[in-house]
Amino acid sequence: MSLQKAVASVLSVTQETSLALANLHFDFSLFKVEAPQSFKGLGNELTLSRKKAAEEGTPHVTARKLGALFQELLPSTPALIQAYGQRVTQVASRRDVNPKAARAHGLFADHVGIDGTSIWAAATSGPDAIAVHLLTCLLARIWTAPEAISIWVELVANRKRELENSQQTEALHSRSVEASRISVSRDQLAEWDASARAWLRAADEAMTGKQSQLMLILNNINIPVNKKPSVYLSVIDAWKSSLLAADKLVQGMPQSIQDGSVLLGLASWHIYPDMVVLGGAHKEIRQKDNLVPPGGLLTIGLEFKASEQAGVHWSLPLSHLRYYGRPVVTERSLEDQGNRVNVDQLNLVALGSFTRSWKLSPCDIAKGIGHIWDLVDKDASAYCAPGTGHWLELFSRATEPLLELDNLTKKSAMQLMKYGERRVPNFVFPYMKHYLLPPMFGLLDRRKYFSLLTLSGKIEALRHFASQLQRISGATFVIRYRTEDLKPALWEYTTALPVARPRNKRTAEGDMRNASGHIRWLRDMKLSRTSAVAECGEEAISFDSDGLGIFEEFATSHATERDRIMWQESIDNSCLLPRAKAQDYGDWTSDPSTYVQQGFYQLIGDQSATLFWSRDPLESKSATDRYIPPTSIDLEELLLAINGQRFNKGKVIEYLQDFLNAPERFQLKDSFRALATIGKVYKLLPDATIGLGVTSVCLYEMPWAGDEDDEKPIDKFSAFSMDWSETFSCIVLLESGSLIVPPDACVNVMAISVGDSLYVAAPLLCDPSETPEAIEVRRIRGNIGTAGIAMLIPPAPIDPPEYDCQQWNLINHAPYNGRQENSFESTSLHLSFTGMTLPIDTKTQRYRDTELYYKESRVTVHDHGREVGDLDIMGSLQSLSLSRTSACRHEKESRNDTNETVFDNDSLVTIDNWYEYLDPPETAAVARSSGNWLGRLALSVLGVQLGYRVIVSEGEFCWRCVADCWRYRQVKKVVAQDSRQESEETPQWWFDKHRVGEESFEMVTDADKLLSFDAGSSFAEAEFEATVLPEFLDDEGVNTPDILYHEWQKSQPRDPRTRVEGHGGELPMKPVHADVKEGRVTDAVDVQSILIEMAEGKVIIIC
Repeated sequence: MSLQKAVASVLSVTQETSLALANLHFDFSLFKVEAPQSFKGLGNELTLSRKKAAEEGTPHVTARKLGALFQELLPSTPALIQAYGQRVTQVASRRDVNPKAARAHGLFADHVGIDGTSIWAAATSGPDAIAVHLLTCLLARIWTAPEAISIWVELVANRKRELENSQQTEALHSRSVEASRISVSRDQLAEWDASARAWLRAADEAMTGKQSQLMLILNNINIPVNKKPSVYLSVIDAWKSSLLAADKLVQGMPQSIQDGSVLLGLASWHIYPDMVVLGGAHKEIRQKDNLVPPGGLLTIGLEFKASEQAGVHWSLPLSHLRYYGRPVVTERSLEDQGNRVNVDQLNLVALGSFTRSWKLSPCDIAKGIGHIWDLVDKDASAYCAPGTGHWLELFSRATEPLLELDNLTKKSAMQLMKYGERRVPNFVFPYMKHYLLPPMFGLLDRRKYFSLLTLSGKIEALRHFASQLQRISGATFVIRYRTEDLKPALWEYTTALPVARPRNKRTAEGDMRNASGHIRWLRDMKLSRTSAVAECGEEAISFDSDGLGIFEEFATSHATERDRIMWQESIDNSCLLPRAKAQDYGDWTSDPSTYVQQGFYQLIGDQSATLFWSRDPLESKSATDRYIPPTSIDLEELLLAINGQRFNKGKVIEYLQDFLNAPERFQLKDSFRALATIGKVYKLLPDATIGLGVTSVCLYEMPWAGDEDDEKPIDKFSAFSMDWSETFSCIVLLESGSLIVPPDACVNVMAISVGDSLYVAAPLLCDPSETPEAIEVRRIRGNIGTAGIAMLIPPAPIDPPEYDCQQWNLINHAPYNGRQENSFESTSLHLSFTGMTLPIDTKTQRYRDTELYYKESRVTVHDHGREVGDLDIMGSLQSLSLSRTSACRHEKESRNDTNETVFDNDSLVTIDNWYEYLDPPETAAVARSSGNWLGRLALSVLGVQLGYRVIVSEGEFCWRCVADCWRYRQVKKVVAQDSRQESEETPQWWFDKHRVGEESFEMVTDADKLLSFDAGSSFAEAEFEATVLPEFLDDEGVNTPDILYHEWQKSQPRDPRTRVEGHGGELPMKPVHADVKEGRVTDAVDVQSILIEMAEGKVIIIC
């Protein structure tokens, strides 16, 4: 039996079975069929949870209902179904887009992997459902989510109405009546659409080479999907025509098309036939897709008139988009919606936007920026804040594809620059006709260009200018320059054009040979100067040469006349003036038979180097008289100067800094800082892409593009300082391309699920001893399977864990023996949802569908499958109740001796299970979870929630590091109480440094200042005296950590157990690091005192 007949047979059976089940009042939407063979590879690659949802959950119900609703409309396309199954299996087998869950994914492990839910739901629902999935991808490719959902709502409504009104045979009428009763909710359609969008993201990345080539072609073809005015008729027509054409192409049958529906389908289903594009230029594109036999050639015929939308575009009146009002006529293009870009490509769009007035080609702009960056690269870091590259580097790196030989990459880059120039003129800098950014940041302005050259560079530039002018004027030129090597500074001269000079060699006939070169007339003929001139291939002549007379600064009687000089040379030794030009200039008397003289007039230059020209006395007006020096140079001259090392690099980099910091360009500066910030955020998000629609929002107006120092001028270029809320705000806008959410709305967000990505705050994925930067968000490939953008927030408040008193026999709290063990190996973290969602107002049009919302999410600790409690990870890790030690740097032998002293003390016990943790001892305790970051994270967070004072130890246990950390915490507490009249309520940002090193402490004493001090030394900053307890200050107005800790201990109530014989009832106070500095071992009394303090403070050490 042929494939087509087999699939047709299955279709017939499926339809009859569905009808029979419907007549028996059976929920046919739960009925499952066996997936076609070509799709089974996809099923093997899906996670168990996604596969279960596809076979038994809402996606399967949606697939079955939509398949039944449209089954009578759809053509049979068995070859396309088989080919599509092979393609999705190929994509799902790629580990770069479909990773397997690992322990490193932590609480998100259950949500890792490619989202092929809608495909598998369709594959297990019959061929009609697969065709429905293909339409879903087609709509998701070009329309936004709210628009695509609105189209689906209208399709379902119109199809049901069409079935109700059908006047067919009785059997068909019965089937139509049953189908017309099918109900599909808007939420089901939204979830169905979201799964297809996630799949498109992953498949685009897996097929990136072929997909990029196809999109490049489609963006250059101005063609509509169709022109039908009705949503229902337009979509059904596009659906059918694309299915039929693709089915024939994968069978090796050539196709010729007249509209864009087939192209849209191919781009959505990742099928790549060879193509021939007719029109202005006959183009053949070979894509070499193994799914398309050689005969499957697609010919694109007619050209259509230009419209506002380039590429494949589609216009529809959407009546279900908003709650109220007339249908919204919406036009979308593949150029906007079908393309996502990376950071460098976004920078290309930005570059095209603000260089639109430069009148230079993209390749020329790339050359210019690349050369300028090469010039200042090594010096630029001094003008940038740490961790931020120079703004010029952003564009130099982005334009590299324009200089490559790879034709596809180059064309794509050119399209992006032209997109920025054509479509988003205000993306970087407001477009104003009366004020445009100067080309090459002003470096093509002749005056500015000349001022940035070295003296030798200015001479070379004037020579280049003279060579160009000499072609049209025939004039004689000389350069006057001022060197700083002489004191006082005096003028010197050099030729502008090479002149003929005799050499010390003769021809065969005995005549002297002539050579062409430059001459310099020097005032100082020291060997060092003449040698330097000779190294440049020039000849040095002394001002004292016989017959040389240079009369400078000739005074004129006409104020409008330029400065001039009179040049006189001996006829016998003339090198600048030929004999034919010997003249007597009235006031200048000389013997014409002995000397030649000529007047030179200033033409162009500055105070350090000037080009002078001579008028030809035989002409009444020379070309030079009529010549007005240009105000700008061309790009080639700039590149020549850079390649010739003529620029003063220091002046250039300072000029670029001043250019950006000019008051009239504050928006440009903020836009460049925003691009640098985006680059910094996405550097930590490999392979994440950006919606091109974001270019409709001005960079300098983005909600996170600003900080507390916006009003102050910045000395160094820097990205904006970002915390996690601002980073999430940035990611939402760039992911969606349109949704603006203020950072304040993201304060409690711990992760975002959108498309095929989970964006997770770094603390949720790392050991609690680590302190990631506030900008650090990590990307996991996967999602939680919901529509739109879900911002995950913890419940508030978190319910405390319940203690099981029946497990008293499992609580031992044995004395700590110093062993590093992992007693919480069976601990795991899991993500679940409470069901509470809350829409977020994004100030956009009032669409029916919620695109952005909070989703309340539980992070639960499990131990051996038993639920222990819920966690608020982000809140707890920022609590003052949690401290961290740094990596231990004590000598091993000394550390072991001190540890033994502690281990001999029964006041430090172990916690080796959750029952012991929830019923803590009366002493300080060590919870052992060595090498298990998940267990350590759960212990740390839950400990803070339970009111413990948690010390997270990094690496091997070291009592000295733990003791230092505890003592430092008490110092912080004292300062906090005095400075802010707060204790444990002092916000974490006030103390954002917790690490304690061997000989240094760090503390924050106000919102803006970080002070460091060394053990045994005074504080580094005198201003700190205003925030330190006054009675702790010494005579010089400073203090030491030792005194602070000593005074804190004296202020604490004494326990009778702390009295030590021979110490007057008081515990001996020791400098915090005296034992380290002097190599002594902390004595037992000191250990006991700290353990007592820790017991009173309910301290848990996570080791």
